[in-house]
Amino acid sequence: MDCLLYLATEAPATWRRLLKKLDGERSEWEYPFAVAGLNLAFMLLDVIGLHQHAAAAGRGGGAERKAAIVTGTAAGRGFAGLTSCEPFAFEELFVVTFECLDREWLQQRASYMEFNSVVKAVRASVERALGSQPKSISAMRQTLL
Repeated sequence: MDCLLYLATEAPATWRRLLKKLDGERSEWEYPFAVAGLNLAFMLLDVIGLHQHAAAAGRGGGAERKAAIVTGTAAGRGFAGLTSCEPFAFEELFVVTFECLDREWLQQRASYMEFNSVVKAVRASVERALGSQPKSISAMRQTLL
């Protein structure tokens, strides 16, 4: 929910465009906005390894273990690099990913029943983009959009 709030407050034009589905030719049965946002946030946690990080912290994992989990994949290392130059790296990544979801939705001419296949395509794109070690969210945006 924090990511959706960030989107609404820090990128209000994008929020309105995505919420009201203003771009492109839309299907009759669109993806549910808030549910899509929650799914994307959990997907991003998994892609960058923070989902595993939280689980390790709950098991008493040390600082070295936590750092290794977050940077254990190319996508995790790409995200770690973004955190050094972007104070709200996760939230900004969420915004770009949501825009990517909407773009992919339109490209696939998807309907509600294809939501999972759209999310899979977005996940693959995000993993590739983060794996390329982007220097900024702007670079990430150029790769994904």
